[in-house]
Amino acid sequence: MNGVRLEPWKFGAKAAVCFSADFELAWAARHVSLERALAEAQRTRDAFPRLLASFDSFEVPVTWAVVGHLLLDACARDPSTGRAHPEMPRPGPYANRYWTFDRGDWYDHDPCTSAIEAPEWYAPDLIRKIIASPVPHEIGCHSFSHTDFSDNRCPPSLATAELEACHREARWLGRRLRSFVFPANFPGNFGALAACGFISFRGPPRWDLTYPAKEQGLWNIPGSLQLFDPEVDYMNRLPRYLGAGARAGSAVHLNFHPSLLDVRMIDETLAPTLRLVKERERTGDAWIATMDQIASFCETRGRAVVRTESGGGASRRFDIEWPSGGADYPEPSLTLSVPWTGSLPSCEIDGSEVPSSSPDCFVRDGLLFLTLSRPQKVAAIRSR
Repeated sequence: MNGVRLEPWKFGAKAAVCFSADFELAWAARHVSLERALAEAQRTRDAFPRLLASFDSFEVPVTWAVVGHLLLDACARDPSTGRAHPEMPRPGPYANRYWTFDRGDWYDHDPCTSAIEAPEWYAPDLIRKIIASPVPHEIGCHSFSHTDFSDNRCPPSLATAELEACHREARWLGRRLRSFVFPANFPGNFGALAACGFISFRGPPRWDLTYPAKEQGLWNIPGSLQLFDPEVDYMNRLPRYLGAGARAGSAVHLNFHPSLLDVRMIDETLAPTLRLVKERERTGDAWIATMDQIASFCETRGRAVVRTESGGGASRRFDIEWPSGGADYPEPSLTLSVPWTGSLPSCEIDGSEVPSSSPDCFVRDGLLFLTLSRPQKVAAIRSR
């Protein structure tokens, strides 16, 4: 199409970089050991202020995949039955490679008190700090009670109830959940996820870096590298991952568990990581985005139609037909590139001039890059 290219990533970046956090406090480890669960919750609370401050200081957004129960300020047992959350279905007994649930009630460990009395099991204070951040973090979903979401251990009725409970509590905080991280990386119940309005999920880690793929109605943004493993030399491995991602045009998905974080790692591992990623962003090698932003870009890029018309002289016009994604895809955008030599041209989007050398209009390596966001539908360029 006359040299016009739909770029794989926003702003013409060579790769996308995403951070996601499994935000669980005590919920993930309770069927392994209550002592371990409480210790993981305490580590999360100890690290959280500096963790969030570090991401915010570098202006790097995170998809915080929150166990839904953490959104609650308080809960109570049913006075007639003594059960916690009697409205919620329960999984049957099962075991996976991380934990065993073979007796009792799924919510036996729920203290049914409040965030003040049992801060290991509730975290509305921490979630509100994420929402109040000047950085546009995403609140994602990690199920309501951290149950195995695989098809053979989680009936569709249970999956739907878990997701609806998470949506209900998130609405109280003014957030819509769009991205899902499977507890312990056991995938399943994709039909329930799509029916409940989710658009992306973090797939199990892959050895090869890949471009996100749409699977069963949702965008799979697979994990690439888990942070904060004390056995890993990140300052050696991260540049290799980011370089490979730029060469492949892929997404580099860095994920972590705040519950496993030693506070010292924030300075020793996280700060150098963020500094490196921001340098890649500055050179055009990386677009830093949340899971829902990546899914929205990929959806728009996959369905948009771009038509070009040549005007007089060096003028060119591009008409863009956008897919109708509604509220499911919150930030649809496209980046186009065309071969260009000489000085920066004048660029217009929907009749308004784009500032020269802005992220939305610039020349690099013989290409002119134009970025449009809905509802912008017409772009034009002309020599100055």
